[in-house]
Amino acid sequence: MKKLLYFLVISIILLSNCSSQISKNDAEKAAIKNEKSESDEINEIKRLIKENKLREAKEIAETKIRKDPDNIPVMLLLAEILYIQKDYLSSLEILKNIVDKVEDKPKVLLSIGHNYYYLREYYNALSTYKKVVEIDPMLLDAYIKIGDIYSEWGNFKKASEWYNKAIEIDKRSAEIYVSMAKMNFEMKLIKKAQNLLKEALYINPMSFEGRKLEIIILYETKNYKELEEKAKSFINDFNNPDGFLFIGKFYLENNKVKESYQYFINALEKGKEYAPSYNGMGNYYYETNDFNKSEYFYNKALELNPKYAEVYYNLGLLKIKTSEYDTAIKYFKKAYSLNKSLNTSLAIIGLAYYKKGEEKKAIESVIDFYITDALLYSNTLRSEKYGPFIGNIVANYWKYYDRNDNYHKALYLLLVESPSGAISLLEKTKDNPISYFLLSRLYFINNQEEKGKDAFLKYVNLEKPNRELILLDSSFNSVKEKEWFINSLGPKN
Repeated sequence: MKKLLYFLVISIILLSNCSSQISKNDAEKAAIKNEKSESDEINEIKRLIKENKLREAKEIAETKIRKDPDNIPVMLLLAEILYIQKDYLSSLEILKNIVDKVEDKPKVLLSIGHNYYYLREYYNALSTYKKVVEIDPMLLDAYIKIGDIYSEWGNFKKASEWYNKAIEIDKRSAEIYVSMAKMNFEMKLIKKAQNLLKEALYINPMSFEGRKLEIIILYETKNYKELEEKAKSFINDFNNPDGFLFIGKFYLENNKVKESYQYFINALEKGKEYAPSYNGMGNYYYETNDFNKSEYFYNKALELNPKYAEVYYNLGLLKIKTSEYDTAIKYFKKAYSLNKSLNTSLAIIGLAYYKKGEEKKAIESVIDFYITDALLYSNTLRSEKYGPFIGNIVANYWKYYDRNDNYHKALYLLLVESPSGAISLLEKTKDNPISYFLLSRLYFINNQEEKGKDAFLKYVNLEKPNRELILLDSSFNSVKEKEWFINSLGPKN
């Protein structure tokens, strides 16, 4: 009996060990299977992105993240999809949440910088790119983009310094020379731009940005015969949605509407799940006054990217054309809420109110536009497209404001581009924060930094500044990197 019990105990122990080993093996097999399944899903998302099947790729990524909210590789892919679809806000939100959890932090920071750049939040982009350079001094793209931002700000000296730093890292990078060519083109140094572009395309004949610039320069220099040849060659080499959209937009902007049509059609065929393809088609139909079709394609773009600020802006323009002014105002407000760099929305909201017969609201919108960015206001006022209607709105200014008030006299002079008279009036206006704000901008625009600093500090002592809007205001470009200026804006929200 004792022997029987002994054998039973031994058998139970052996079976237990055996099943424990089987369970362990099963667990290991399951883990390997899950890992393989995970890898397969990631590869599937990458394949779909490569094939421009962005809606499907997004659905798979979002489903995966709902099941596993901490899946960093899939979150990175979702951020990439959103970036491609021009949903920079959503892409940015994901990347900011995971940047401290990733292995390759510099590359994720670089992507954050790119999102800021295309939102035209140049100060935030610049700060981010400079962090990239601190962590990884060999990451070339960051140097180039820093140069691009200084070029956008009109600080060509600093832009050149950063492009030269990039050349020290890799003098055989075509993109450096493309950026330098763009800068010289903006400076109207066409011959120098052409030489730099020639160098870029010698290094890399398939530089997308370089080939785009080549076509733009040929148009500006009226070399139309070569332009046609280069446009055909461009499409042969970049037979994809972005290639077709560039040529379509190029023709559309240069009043060759019929010629643009086929390129927009091809972009749509190549990118059926690509929001910019639908926006491009909407732009074509807008120019041909087929507003029903235009609205249809704009709405299709919004199905793919509900945060596509430029599409809301375009819908606003469309509704102005169809005299649906309340709807236009709604769209422009939406565009501006998604992307504060679209501040011309404020001016066109003014136009909508003016068309509705609401003169006071029209003037208030134009004033908001001026206060948002004085330099942009000035450029817009001088444009053939928007200058006349802004002038008509401002002509009604004195119906609603006191002619004896120094502040309103100064503001009127600023709206009609008479800054010298405005300065003397604003200097007489004491303890009015907006007066100090406007005065500081005028001084900075006129390169009087010390006077500008004094007025700006008086402004922030009287009123909490809107950090986001001030950093977007091109009037402050000359001081955006000054320590005193950044500190005076207070902490970042």
